[in-house]
Amino acid sequence: MGTQFIFDEASRRTPAACKHIEHPAPPELVFGMGLDDLEREHDARAAAATMTNQKGQVRSIRKDQKTLACIVLSHPGDCDGIAPVSEWQRRSVRWLQKRYGDRLKTVVRHDDESHPHLHAYLLPEGSQMLARTLHAGEAAKAEFMSGKAGKDANRAGDQAYRKAMREWQDDYFRSVGVPCGLARIGPGQRRLSRSAWQAEQQAVQQVRHVATRAKSLRNRYKDEAARRFSGSGWINKIAVAVKVREKDAEKAGFVRGSAKTKAVAMTKISAKNQEIDTLKSSVDSLKTDVLELENKIEIKNSVIEKMKEEISIIKRENKVEIEHNDAIYNLLEDVIKDGYSNGYNSSAVLDRSLTTSSSKVRNFINTVVTKLKKFTSKTLRHTPGTDPTIKRDAS
Repeated sequence: MGTQFIFDEASRRTPAACKHIEHPAPPELVFGMGLDDLEREHDARAAAATMTNQKGQVRSIRKDQKTLACIVLSHPGDCDGIAPVSEWQRRSVRWLQKRYGDRLKTVVRHDDESHPHLHAYLLPEGSQMLARTLHAGEAAKAEFMSGKAGKDANRAGDQAYRKAMREWQDDYFRSVGVPCGLARIGPGQRRLSRSAWQAEQQAVQQVRHVATRAKSLRNRYKDEAARRFSGSGWINKIAVAVKVREKDAEKAGFVRGSAKTKAVAMTKISAKNQEIDTLKSSVDSLKTDVLELENKIEIKNSVIEKMKEEISIIKRENKVEIEHNDAIYNLLEDVIKDGYSNGYNSSAVLDRSLTTSSSKVRNFINTVVTKLKKFTSKTLRHTPGTDPTIKRDAS
């Protein structure tokens, strides 16, 4: 409720409240009641304001409760392509009235600082005089936080606060900034390059130029019609009315032409969108085919790996068999040699064959030695001490 300093600064009545201004000057009242009247009304309402506590008891509001809302709107000054202060002020006051209605009490303009700016003062409705209900961000967060608690809820409430404030500023930009040739945000906050900032400024100023041109033409047509209708003859009035209707018809034709052009453009856009959808479908189909091929390749690679493993196993088994065959050949050669020298002593040969690790080979040698004994006892005749040779079959 400590609002005296605010009114002192706004009215420039106390030097201590406006030390930041080199040459203070009284403000210009542009809407509503004067600052002194506003201060008296505020203080009277704040003194009578009450609240109901959790026990249901009616009490006076807290001394630190905010009971006055203030909005500051600034103009960059005289610049090329930007609306003069008078137009900007008129549009700003209209926006404030539309948004806040009867809660808007006073608007003053300060011209004694670097840029002309408006101070708008609002008084909240209700017996509690809660100024935060007039703040778009505070109101949005309070509504979101109703019945909620905790850090996560508070963070979400902050997001609601920021969203509401962006929408509030966007609304002012659309209603006042664009028609007046003002940008939404300065270049520094968005880190725009000088060229990008100049391009944005040119775009905003072009919008303002078109709006100003349209307004000028509208006013010229009105003035022309008024001038021509001022003639005394009723025939002249009818002729002027016909011309005005012709201009209206021409304008309507232009509007219809614009609508037709827009319809043609929308048709082309729709056709392009259909082409894009067709291409997307083709791409999706190709992606599906590629996935199927990748699956097939993966299966084939798996089969190849299994075949490689089987081939490796077969090679290992063949290597073992080759080693067994070599062992058999060497033993057979020794058997024949020993057989000629020792008369095929089966036990001696078998003792030698025990050096092999394969029972299959030992059994085979035993069988061969037995058969050789039978064979040589019937058909072979040799001289002891000779060294018969065995030639390995190339196959």
